Amino acid sequence: MLYCLYLADMFKTGRIVPVVVFLRRSCYATELKLGSEYRTYLNFAYIACDLGRGRGRAS
Repeated sequence: MLYCLYLADMFKTGRIVPVVVFLRRSCYATELKLGSEYRTYLNFAYIACDLGRGRGRAS
């Protein structure tokens, strides 16, 4: 998340699309919300590339 904020500041943009590469098959959240019980202060969603869900392994 800090990396995305750093890139946005460095390139003076508000358009950053985070991509997360997962190497192993797993269950994972598709977004992260940070805040209190009353308000969400940071909300991150990302594009997931799950390499562990391949169709098979090469011999």
